[in-house]
Amino acid sequence: MSLLASPSYNDPEYWIWCGSVIKDPHHRQNPQGSYIMLASRWPKKLPFVAWATHSEIVLARAKKAEGPYHYEKTVLPAGQGDRWDNAAIHNPNFFYHEGTFLCFYCGTHRSGRVDLTPPPEGGNSEDWKNCWNTQRIGVAWTDDLNSEWKRSELPLLEPRSQKWDAIITSNPAASWNPLTKQWLLYYKSISLPYSGTSLPAPFELGVAAGSDFKKPFTRLLDHPLFPAGSDLEDPFVWHDGQSFHMLAKDMTGSLSGEKRAGVHAISPDGLKWAPQPPYPAYSRHLQWPEGEATTQDFLERPHYLPSEKVLFFATAQTSNGTYTGIHHSFNVSTPFEI
Repeated sequence: MSLLASPSYNDPEYWIWCGSVIKDPHHRQNPQGSYIMLASRWPKKLPFVAWATHSEIVLARAKKAEGPYHYEKTVLPAGQGDRWDNAAIHNPNFFYHEGTFLCFYCGTHRSGRVDLTPPPEGGNSEDWKNCWNTQRIGVAWTDDLNSEWKRSELPLLEPRSQKWDAIITSNPAASWNPLTKQWLLYYKSISLPYSGTSLPAPFELGVAAGSDFKKPFTRLLDHPLFPAGSDLEDPFVWHDGQSFHMLAKDMTGSLSGEKRAGVHAISPDGLKWAPQPPYPAYSRHLQWPEGEATTQDFLERPHYLPSEKVLFFATAQTSNGTYTGIHHSFNVSTPFEI
């Protein structure tokens, strides 16, 4: 079944990815828009794979949940000094919690000068490979969107040598646990480093917890959340008052039945997860307002707004089946109900 999709945030001069949306808690005082999106972007003068070296996080607003969203400002810029996240800032996961705006994100680190002209192969450049292998999860916060955001001085979660999550921690998906009064932090990792050709092992998901979002989190499980080889990424997690829900991208279709489509899983405690029908939870087949139907090569970074029943994605088409063939990327929204 096709999803009825429409562009939610688009900019012809930038690669757009990773849209995370909340309803503005102060929307009655803000005529610019009731809904706020944090999104990743990086200049189109660079190849798409430069997300790992040049991505920044921007704030955009819309009057309707589905968009369109309009750029307002850059809130987490790339290239900040000698910090652990001094290269790219990517994968925003946005919340308003107890009077504070929070953004969990993935940062990368670079030693030395920024290379603004990666070779045509993009991901095979040494700078790119090194940045990809330094992905770590951090958090930024502010009490006022008109003020500067503060960032964690250290990553919230480090990889573990010789474990399934030995190389990176990325794709943050946080959810407040109302029972334990802790943040659950879901993350993606891999067991071997990226060498510049193909990923050497499937992506797997893990979980950590923390009571104070500003301090390092502690893993709750030694093993991945799903069976070995499931190859999942881009989790999004929320609690509906009774259970935890997850939407994630199924890279091979092992759980959803369709390659790169979505899987929906439910958990009573955030630790034990059971995939739910229908399979897949969503497909890569989109129906556009003009009537055109497409099958997107990439439909990633799901973000669900349960109160509005709107699902957001980052999407792109490619000329060669890989990220190096992407010519344009943007965020989309679609009506969706679970």
